[in-house]
Amino acid sequence: MTTCDYCDQDAVYHDVQIKNGVHKTQNLCKQHANEAGFLIDSVNLSIVLNIGESDLPSKSTAVACSDCGMTIAQYKEKSLLGCPTCYETFRNKLKHIIAEVQDNHLQHIGRAP
Repeated sequence: MTTCDYCDQDAVYHDVQIKNGVHKTQNLCKQHANEAGFLIDSVNLSIVLNIGESDLPSKSTAVACSDCGMTIAQYKEKSLLGCPTCYETFRNKLKHIIAEVQDNHLQHIGRAP
C-alpha cells in the first residue's frame, strides 16, 4: 500500500496529473487530504448534491458508440477509444480532456517543427 507523502499513514487519496507530458503524483492520508480540502464525507456530499441512487444514470442507459459499442466507462478504464466514431459519440465528454492535454485547444495540434 502507498503511504502519504507527508507521514507514514496509508494513503487514501491518489492524484495523478499529466500536463505537457509531465506526471505529477500526490498521495495523501485521510488527515492530510482533509486538511488540503480533497476529501468530503460521502454522506455530506450526497446532501450537498441532493442526489440519490435513483438519480444516477444506470449502466443500461449508458451511451455506446454505434460502430464499436464502446462506452465512456470503457474509455475511462482503458484511456483509448475504440474507433473514429467514438470521437463523435463522446464529443461532449472528451472535449474537456482534449483541451487539457492540448493546452486548451479542442483539436489535436501535433508537434511543432
